[in-house]
Amino acid sequence: MAFPSAVPLTPWLLSNFKVSRTFEQDRNPAYSMCFDEPGDHCAAATKHNTLDIYDCRGGTLKASYNHKQHGVGLCRYTHLSSNMILSSSKGLKGQGEIRYFSLHDNTYLRLYRGHTTRVVCLEMSPLDDQFISSAFDGTVRLWDLRAPECHGLLDLDKQERLMCTIDNAGLVFAVALYPEIRLYDIRSFDTGPFSTWSIQDEQLPEHGARYWSSIKFTNNGKHILLTTTYNTHYLIDAFEGKIVKRLLGVEPVPLPDPTEPMSRNKKNRWSEEVALTPDGRYALGGTSRQTVVVWDLLSTPEIDTSLIREEHLRTYEMDVMASPLPNCAPLIELAPPRLPDVVRPVYTTHFSPKSALFVTSDEDAVKFWQPPPSIF
Repeated sequence: MAFPSAVPLTPWLLSNFKVSRTFEQDRNPAYSMCFDEPGDHCAAATKHNTLDIYDCRGGTLKASYNHKQHGVGLCRYTHLSSNMILSSSKGLKGQGEIRYFSLHDNTYLRLYRGHTTRVVCLEMSPLDDQFISSAFDGTVRLWDLRAPECHGLLDLDKQERLMCTIDNAGLVFAVALYPEIRLYDIRSFDTGPFSTWSIQDEQLPEHGARYWSSIKFTNNGKHILLTTTYNTHYLIDAFEGKIVKRLLGVEPVPLPDPTEPMSRNKKNRWSEEVALTPDGRYALGGTSRQTVVVWDLLSTPEIDTSLIREEHLRTYEMDVMASPLPNCAPLIELAPPRLPDVVRPVYTTHFSPKSALFVTSDEDAVKFWQPPPSIF
């Protein structure tokens, strides 16, 4: 798979993305995926507890690792493409475990214990060897790859979907606990949050805690993307905590019941169906229609939609319900080739940090998406 030289991402370019590779999964969807830092490899943690490594430049499945004993939930590359951190997915006690895994040696290097329930967020610091995790046990933990015990702990005493993320500078982490987002200085988190924002939207159904699903900073650090399992996501100003845009027009795939034990939860997955492009301008969201929609986060009336392929230009009748919040409809909707009357929800969407490439996973396949070389 040849990558073109650096080109800016534009609505026209994104509207030309097509499926360039399809890897059949045989009802073994990848519920968690990630790229390494150079963007050369993509890892996929599957429902059947394998860790699959894809060569993004060659467009091939490079290796597959069996993790039947402990299971594999969330997967994240460290700063080395040969090492990963993996959350476990088996056993009531083992659900909270995290393991440091060597792809080169096919062995675990370290075990991290502390969480007592399912880990729902796992993220490496972009700055150093620290990583952060959160779980349904109501705790957020800071770790160092070199030590088996966490060196930082926030006990928020809430048995809900507790989400966390680290900014691109590696200095601030955010915790989302409905209805608040809290920002902490990673060097002095024990003094409490330096900012706390209440995120309110009258259109979010009652008991909104059931709907918040993930949180992430844009690469430029200016915004935070808060996703939900409802039909709305939120772009939030990372300095003032105000809702900048409501991202509408998506039919997301509901998450499984978080109270159901993982061993019985056949749809055991995490919320990774929304991705940000490296420039922080676009968000891509997988839908229950097996399509990927694209929002322009900086959209203005000056955007020339005539440059977008007509079949990929999606418009919506948005019911704003007298909401004072600014609304943003998807600009583009991309659909893969598929069999008639067969629609598979998109579980994961991730954009390469270095290339014009994004990946998706549905019930039956992992797909690579790229613009055709002929357009360059």
